[in-house]
Amino acid sequence: MATPYLMQPRDAQLALTEFSEAFDAALAIGDPDPWSARLGYLHTSSSVRTRFPLPISQAGFRERLGDDVLRDLYAVSLDVVPKEWVDGVKVKARLIEDGDFVGWAKEPANMAREAMRHKNELVAAMLEANPYLDLYRVERPGGSTASAVELFSASHPVNIRDSGLSTFDNDIAGSINEALITALKLYFRTLKGPNGKPLGLQLGSLLVCPTHEEAVADLLTQDTLVQAVTNVGGTENVGGIPKRNRHKDVSFDVSAELSSTSFLYAFAKDGPPAWVLQTVGMPEEIVFDKTDTLYKETGEVGLKYVLEEGVAAALPHGVVRVTIS
Repeated sequence: MATPYLMQPRDAQLALTEFSEAFDAALAIGDPDPWSARLGYLHTSSSVRTRFPLPISQAGFRERLGDDVLRDLYAVSLDVVPKEWVDGVKVKARLIEDGDFVGWAKEPANMAREAMRHKNELVAAMLEANPYLDLYRVERPGGSTASAVELFSASHPVNIRDSGLSTFDNDIAGSINEALITALKLYFRTLKGPNGKPLGLQLGSLLVCPTHEEAVADLLTQDTLVQAVTNVGGTENVGGIPKRNRHKDVSFDVSAELSSTSFLYAFAKDGPPAWVLQTVGMPEEIVFDKTDTLYKETGEVGLKYVLEEGVAAALPHGVVRVTIS
């Protein structure tokens, strides 16, 4: 006796297979702009909850005097709990089996592109929400005290175990001009770590919304910039002279996922990750063919794809939020 699967009209099943193959082919091409994975830390796991250790000490050598002290590498951690995200399509089976059906057009590629962009969506939403950091959560027997310091704050302690080392501010204001780039370079160069010494960071890149793309491109991609010349009293610009653009080594990404035009974000080159992304990897595909209840009740067939992804803010040292004035 033939199975129900073999009794299906080939055209309907073939159309579903073509959608699936087109989706996979688009995924294989890859994401042209995976900034969320590149600027943060990407972890692939099927765990329903993952605890990531965070370093709160700083590497550095000192003279050996017989009292070797080992640094506690991971005394603090953050939790990532992925959620499920879904998109799917359905269509009457008789429309697929009709001779006028010409295929799925760009819909498989559109779904694949959104699956690849979803990590950017999660991180952009996290940046704009400015969450409290697990870095400052205090674990105690029987429970913990929640953090009271956000990812972008003027009161990040240089050392969370020693309040005497002051604080640092990664939430600043500025205009899109050369002065801002100069200030950000100095900020990362002089940012101190838990041992009170500079971390040795450098400005690496900016992340901006589309509204500010051209202004940032003008600033970072031109070979020369114009330096204003003022009068003797310094009260009026009377001219300008060209000078070599020393900031062309700073790259930038444009994120269509950022909804606010009020901010841009600066990142240290090879700095501590500002967030941790967790994904199971490839989306799960679920096919509704003619053997499924969907067809039996509605005459429709379809497919859906399920993502399992999550993000958590991590360390504030490698990122700065700039409120654009």
